[in-house]
Amino acid sequence: MPQMANLIINDGQTTPVAHTFSPVKNDAGTAVFSDKSGGIAAGYPTISHTVTAPTKAQKYYKHRIKVSVPTLDTAIGAVNPVAFSHGGDCVLFCPERGTAANRKDLFAYIGNYFLNASAKVSLENNESWY
Repeated sequence: MPQMANLIINDGQTTPVAHTFSPVKNDAGTAVFSDKSGGIAAGYPTISHTVTAPTKAQKYYKHRIKVSVPTLDTAIGAVNPVAFSHGGDCVLFCPERGTAANRKDLFAYIGNYFLNASAKVSLENNESWY
């Protein structure tokens, strides 16, 4: 079981910058981390990871990773400090019968998909595949 500690994660800029996501809470199986470097709580990028154990009806572990990256409004007198947020919600299913090797493959495929040049073009430019 991993201990909650700072997560150091690079952003996606041309010259990547490492961001420190500090533990915020661990509540009911959900670990929450925030990058507090911006100084305004409403604008903290946040990552959460929830692990749900198998049940009689669902024979798999469910991992749900959510990312929220708010952009603060720069308008003077803005009522809501958050102008908009980018976010993601990834759910992984790991059957009880699966092996560590199966899980390693799943993680590698998903992680490397986001690093694939064609996938990056689609995601970064909001373009469909053809």
